[in-house]
Amino acid sequence: MAINVNALNPRLADRRLYLVAAAMFPLLVLIGYARTYYFSSFFDVKPLANALVHAHAVAMSAWVAFFSAQVFLIRTKNIKLHMTMGWVGVALAALTMIGGFELFRGFDQYRMLVFGLAMVLIMIWRPRGIIGHRSPTIYLQRAEIISSDLVKEGHG
Repeated sequence: MAINVNALNPRLADRRLYLVAAAMFPLLVLIGYARTYYFSSFFDVKPLANALVHAHAVAMSAWVAFFSAQVFLIRTKNIKLHMTMGWVGVALAALTMIGGFELFRGFDQYRMLVFGLAMVLIMIWRPRGIIGHRSPTIYLQRAEIISSDLVKEGHG
């Protein structure tokens, strides 16, 4: 019985997942916020509360576009630009998080409850941690005994 090795490759599945996410994430954001933010001038909606809401929306929209651009750069094997732009992602994430926390400043009494709930959900969803997945970097055709010289601590 022949087995398609590509069907079992977790890296191929990850690449497909990120491609679909890079296409669907901006589309869902656009659909979800079209009436209230992106195309609000075409609809009868109340204006946003203040400039902080606008700043958070701009930072979050930039982060969504940035995520799609990063996936595109990896798909086109432009690793150097992807790594260089990674620092922009760090700055956008910081702006988005700070803006989000400032928006919820009036809910101080619920902050620890939300944080605790998020921690419980992370522990249920990812018990090994957020980046606790490790896939093998080499696949052997058959089981072999290898020398301990080939395996260093932390590298094998």
